[in-house]
Amino acid sequence: MTFKKIFRLALGLLLAIVFLWLIARQVNPDELKRAFAGTTPGWVFLALVAFFAGYVSRIERWCLMLQCDNSRLRWHHCAGPLLASFAANNVLPFRAGDVLRAFAFNRRLGVSSGVVVATLFVERLLDLLMVLLLLGATLAIFGLEASGFAGVGSIALIAIAIGILLLLLFPQLFSPLAIASGKLVARLAPKAGQKLLDEINKSLVTLGHLAKGGTMVRLVLWSIAAWLAEGCVFWFAAIALSSITTPAAGWLALPVGTLATLIPSTPGYVGTFDYFTVRAMSALGNNLVASTAYALLVHVLLWLPPTLIGGVYLLLHPTKKKQIKGSLIINRPNKPKSNGSWWRLPGLNALESNITNNRPYWAESLAFIYLCLPVFIFFATFIRPFFAIPACSLIAYSSVILWRRTDWCARLDSMKSLTILAAMAAFWLWLSGAGGAFTPTGDWIKHYAIANFLVENRWPPYMNFGDSPDNKVMRYTIGWYLVPAMLSKFLGLTSPNWALSAWSLSGVFLVFRLLTSLYDGPIKWIALVIFILFSGVDVIGILVTGRYFLIPLNMEWWAGWAQYSSTTTALFWAPQHAIPAWLFAAALLRQVKRPSMFEWLGVMWCSLLLWSPFVAAGSLPLLLVIASQHFREAMKWQSIAAMLVIAVPLVIYITSDSSGIPQGIITNQPCDQRCAPEHACFSALSYAVFVMLEFSFPAALLLLVRSRYKPIILCAIASLIIIPFYRLGLCNDFAMRASLPALAVIAMLTPSVLLSARKQVVALMTLWLLAGAITPLVEIYRGINGENSPVSEKSTFQHERLMYPGIIRQYFGKVPSWLIKQRENMDD
Repeated sequence: MTFKKIFRLALGLLLAIVFLWLIARQVNPDELKRAFAGTTPGWVFLALVAFFAGYVSRIERWCLMLQCDNSRLRWHHCAGPLLASFAANNVLPFRAGDVLRAFAFNRRLGVSSGVVVATLFVERLLDLLMVLLLLGATLAIFGLEASGFAGVGSIALIAIAIGILLLLLFPQLFSPLAIASGKLVARLAPKAGQKLLDEINKSLVTLGHLAKGGTMVRLVLWSIAAWLAEGCVFWFAAIALSSITTPAAGWLALPVGTLATLIPSTPGYVGTFDYFTVRAMSALGNNLVASTAYALLVHVLLWLPPTLIGGVYLLLHPTKKKQIKGSLIINRPNKPKSNGSWWRLPGLNALESNITNNRPYWAESLAFIYLCLPVFIFFATFIRPFFAIPACSLIAYSSVILWRRTDWCARLDSMKSLTILAAMAAFWLWLSGAGGAFTPTGDWIKHYAIANFLVENRWPPYMNFGDSPDNKVMRYTIGWYLVPAMLSKFLGLTSPNWALSAWSLSGVFLVFRLLTSLYDGPIKWIALVIFILFSGVDVIGILVTGRYFLIPLNMEWWAGWAQYSSTTTALFWAPQHAIPAWLFAAALLRQVKRPSMFEWLGVMWCSLLLWSPFVAAGSLPLLLVIASQHFREAMKWQSIAAMLVIAVPLVIYITSDSSGIPQGIITNQPCDQRCAPEHACFSALSYAVFVMLEFSFPAALLLLVRSRYKPIILCAIASLIIIPFYRLGLCNDFAMRASLPALAVIAMLTPSVLLSARKQVVALMTLWLLAGAITPLVEIYRGINGENSPVSEKSTFQHERLMYPGIIRQYFGKVPSWLIKQRENMDD
């Protein structure tokens, strides 16, 4: 052992003793025992579950990096080496576990040691990014001074984290500065500078190739999942100790304790981790003894499981010293591989890659999770365990299998195109009023009321109606609201606006990516613009009838008895209906060329019921048409099970106590005096004009030029023809929302007419699209100009627009007690 290593070991041991003494001198052992006496085993178990969830994410992240060099690697191949390296770091000095992971397992993994070292470098950057973001966010939320923990302000921490994120996503921006810095050091100290310059070049090459194809985005997402799970370990451990008065302080203890491990210490970070964890907990009002007990409990939870499991793996798979030395010799120098490695440039464009394999595309998988996550939360928090456990198990199983089969490592997307898609989605939402820049539509009174009610009440939330002896549960299509409400409740946000906006942005971004994946080349950007501005020619309808209704500058109620919304109108007024309709329609269209998602379409469709039963009804014919072409793949057991364990409880929940909602054949209720003036009634002539102006022209052209999609186009046309004949809701909500999937199919396929039709047809289609674009442009202008009445983010169900019995009872009803969870104390 060299003098340098002896000095490091002695320094670490000394610092560990000092920090342990600083803790011990302020704590009475008897009081510490009493603090542990009130530990709740159930929360400790949940902390262990969260711990393993975090390590599952870490292993998946590492596996994703290694798969770019060896595509045959799977999660179980990487789990043992990673846990073994953590075990070695916990018991051996000098980060021996990192050396072990870099050189002892590379032959088993089928990759070079240089590749593993590169993954460790990226792993450290990702972890540092997450820790800085967590520290900056928690300090800002709790209103603490960052200087006491990090020496800089919370804004500075977040800025540094953003800098690291930019380095990971766009390393080419930093390469000139990094290389210049290396050359400067080389001039001052040639030997050390040359080594530094070599390391900088290797690091930039690694980051550059990992940043291609969206791989780095997936690595960041896995890092977020891993650190959120580890945050839950800290949080659940705090809840487990009854002596902890502020459990949320665990979220501050996580980044503070993690950064403390950078200080030299013993293996397992004894002393340093504990001292700074105690400081973080006590900074938010927890007493010193409770904070010390908490630090010890968390330390055991983080240290013991990987040490035991990793140690067992090392015993079962012993590694000899010769193997490590051999790896050191064999893999020097490390040269990029020409085939199969992450340094290889993609040879196929996005469209070709999508067609040549049947593995699910990453955006399809994320769309599945996006639609199913609120349903999982709903069953876990609203429904009794007898029904919730099968439904949650099916969703979790389907998500895991889909995740494992997804082609995450394929080079399908450039970071530039993904950034443009995200920017366009954010701009569209910004125009809608998201974030408070412009005036949102009147329906946002309802959106905020529902979200605030979910945030302010325990789940399932009940409301006591004065004219009824029974409390009634929120019985509404709350799929869009649940995740933002849970985030707002968890983070203590005073308004759910930003959570709703971020959740909507995620959905619209996935819609845009799935839409553009249908096309290759510049036409995909034209397709995106057409989708945003797609509408019927409502301006002609207004000229024919001479009327528009409801609110100023709203053009779509010219028929009076029904309306089909433009895509912009649907997003601005009803994102809870529009986003799931578009996601499902785009996923179906992708199956026409490449049936990769049929096993999961049944579960996706059942999940639509919580988002919007109208959208589920409008999507069903389209799903059946696609399924009929691939019947064997579609009729998997997951789809059949979903109909029973997901769809049936959701239908019972949504339809309970809803008999008062107006419904029936349109000919029996031809007029709507609430949403339209007199004489704006259904008739054969008004129906023919409505069909002609809303969708007939682009649909007819699509039938002429797109034979591959003809079955689903015919189904969409038939749906749009039939939907107006049934009326449901105060303002015929069924026609407005059930039409969204079929309209999305036509909007998404319309750009293909511009590719394959004759010049005259293209000219006519362009005129139609320009005339239709007036509707969304007027909708945007109305929001910017503030024509609508102001909408408050503090809106509740006491708002005057929601207090009418016929309206407010759309949101609450008496659901069977054998299905919904009951609360003993309704005032709690």
